[in-house]
Amino acid sequence: MKTKLILFLLLVPLLGFADLDMQKVNYALVSLKSGKSLTFYSDDTEFVDKLKAQKQSIAFTTKKNADVIIFPKGNEKNKMTIVGSYQQLKDDKESIGAIYMKKGRTQVVFVKERLKAHGINIQKNKNVSVITECHFSPECFLTLKQEIIFLIYLMINNKV
Repeated sequence: MKTKLILFLLLVPLLGFADLDMQKVNYALVSLKSGKSLTFYSDDTEFVDKLKAQKQSIAFTTKKNADVIIFPKGNEKNKMTIVGSYQQLKDDKESIGAIYMKKGRTQVVFVKERLKAHGINIQKNKNVSVITECHFSPECFLTLKQEIIFLIYLMINNKV
């Protein structure tokens, strides 16, 4: 009996944090700006219903008419996509962003170059991370790290 109680107490916090923060997701999607108003599509009806319940609702439409497909099933050609994991974002060069859970928190990440290629701007806000393609390349990351170390060296030696 005590084992079941301990197991229950350990699992309850995990289940409480197992859902996406829909307000954060909605705010991130609303902050995407283009020359025209963007429309979205997702097969996940529960996800769509939760987003529609938010104050600033985004426009959902059919898959054929949507500009952005959220959590696509399969490879979507000629459509911008937002995938469900960082790894998918890294692997799928056509996706513009990702919405996923990490350590119980909702993560919303967009790739700057991919947004720019589609003519999309994003308003700066604390709920969204905008990264560059460089984040996916170990060589680029090492180059940036070396540049930072060099700048720190210059600052320490009062050469900057």
